[in-house]
Amino acid sequence: MGEAEASTGSGGAGDPQRLKQIAAAAYDYENDSRWAVYWSNVLVPPHLASRPDVVDHFKRKFYQRYVDPGLIVEPMSSTSSTQSNRPATKSSSTPSSENVRVHDSGAHAFTF
Repeated sequence: MGEAEASTGSGGAGDPQRLKQIAAAAYDYENDSRWAVYWSNVLVPPHLASRPDVVDHFKRKFYQRYVDPGLIVEPMSSTSSTQSNRPATKSSSTPSSENVRVHDSGAHAFTF
C-alpha cells in the first residue's frame, strides 16, 4: 500500500517527501523534550487540541522546524470547523453575542 502511494507522485520529487513524511510520523516525539515545550506553546482551542489530526499536523510542523527543514507540511484543511461557523454568521436576524462584540469592539476601538 505504501509503495502504491509513493508511485502515484509526479516523478521522483514525491518519493523524498514521502520518505520524510514517514520519518516524521515515526519520530519519537514523547522522548524529545523540545516537543513538550513546543506543544505547550501552541495556541489551539481545547476541542481541537484533542483531535489526532491536529496533533499530527503540529508534530509535522515541529519535525520540520527542529529535525528536517526540507519536510513540506501542507496547511490543515479547515472545512469541518469553518462550515459549522458559517451558517451562524449568515443569519443576521438572530442576535448573537459574537456579532454584538464585533460591532462594539470596532466602535470603541477608535474612541478615546
